[in-house]
Parts: sequence; structure tokens; C-alpha cells
Amino acid sequence: MSSARDIHIEKRVAEVRVDHVTIGSATRAILVRPADHGRRDHRPGILWLHWLGHNRGDSGQFLPEAIGLAREGVVSLLPQGTFPWHSDPTGGSTDAARVLQQLHEVEHALAALRRLPDIDPGNVAVVGHDYGAMYALLLRDAAAKLLVAATPDADWATWFLTYWPLHPADRQSYARTLAGLSPLEAAASYGPRLFLQWAGKDEYVGDQVPALYANAAPKARAVTYDYDHQLGDTAITERVAALRAALIGGQQTAPAVAARR
Repeated sequence: MSSARDIHIEKRVAEVRVDHVTIGSATRAILVRPADHGRRDHRPGILWLHWLGHNRGDSGQFLPEAIGLAREGVVSLLPQGTFPWHSDPTGGSTDAARVLQQLHEVEHALAALRRLPDIDPGNVAVVGHDYGAMYALLLRDAAAKLLVAATPDADWATWFLTYWPLHPADRQSYARTLAGLSPLEAAASYGPRLFLQWAGKDEYVGDQVPALYANAAPKARAVTYDYDHQLGDTAITERVAALRAALIGGQQTAPAVAARR
């Protein structure tokens, strides 16, 4: 079981709101809190799961958004992913076990966030992008107020086989080893609490994937932005507005417009 003791402060950054921490014994993360943390209970919280990419492809990806929301009283935990960020898939049966192990680490991070002494455990959201979105979906978290999944693929094998030099003896057999960890199947469990963000010029997610999610999770909100896989400023603005509305009663999000840098 997780507890507040699962988060160990390793290094304090100049601003006391931002700490580099360790969750349990291994998972490195960033903890972002309001400057007056400890003076108020029942704060909303957000778990942020980053993408695998060349621009902030680590736990710092969502740090600007987390800092902005901390000024409004939100506590954020941004764990560092390890698979496939720091270790590559092999094309063998162990890849499914490694996805499952990373999922367990994400579950532990979410539990640790909820057990922080100033957090309202019933007022927590999850945000993920790319592989982070796939892990976020697999949480199947019944208590999340909102889950924002930005540009997830429908399955693990597609990306693993496309972007790593893998040569399994049987590609279909390999895909079946990962089929029980389907983010697409998990999407329906969130109903209207799911906000899907898609890129209209996505170089990594197939054109058919948004439609697959629309069929699997018909109650979800989905917005497509005129941008590449990184999305852009409009996606950030609408994501933050959706989180604010779900967690602290902010204004509703506006209709999507073309994203800009």
C-alpha cells in the first residue's frame, strides 16, 4: 500500500513549490505544490504522464502547466517513465511484462499522490501524452474526475514494431502478447470523464486511430487540433481549462481553434 511516506524529497529547487522526489524506492518524479502547501487541506491533485519525444520527453514535459495550476491551489506529481523511455522493447514475450511493471509504477504514483496529507483523494485528475496517455488509460481509474489522453495509439505493438528494429518470429503472435493491455479497450471505462486530444497532422498516430477511440468510447469528448503530434498552445489552453473546470470549478473550455506554437 502507498502512503505519504512513499514520496521522499531528494532535492529542493529554488522555488519551494517544485521538488525532485522519489516515489517508493525507485520512481523519480517532480512534485509541484502551492507556495502555502501544508496550510490547507483537501487540495485537488493531478498525475501527469509524459510522452516519448525529442522535446521535453521526460517528467518535465508538463511542468509549466503544473506550475501554473499550483498558483490556483493544485498539487501535481510528474513521475519519470522508464519503459520504453529508458529501456527498449525487445520484440519478445517480456515486453508485455515490462508494460505491466511500468503500469504498476504509475498506479503506485497515483496512490502516493492521493495519500499526500493535503490532497483530496476524490478530487484528482490524470493527464497523459503519447505513451503516457496509453498508461493513463490503462489505469482504468474509477475515481478520476477527468482523464486527458493526448495522441495515444490504439495498441502497443504498432509503435514498438514501427519505431524499434524488432524482428519477432511472428508479428501477430507478438501483438497478441500485448493485447491484454489495450488502452483502446480501457477507454470506455471513463465515459464522459475522458478528454481525447488528437493532432490533425500526426506523423505517429494512424489516421484510423481517433475513429477507433470514438467507437470504443462514444461518451468521451474528443478535439482534433491543426498541429503535429506534439499538439500546441491551443491544446494546452484547452487541457488546462478542462482540468480547472473538473477540479476547481473554473470556466468551461471554449471551442477548438487552430493550434499555434
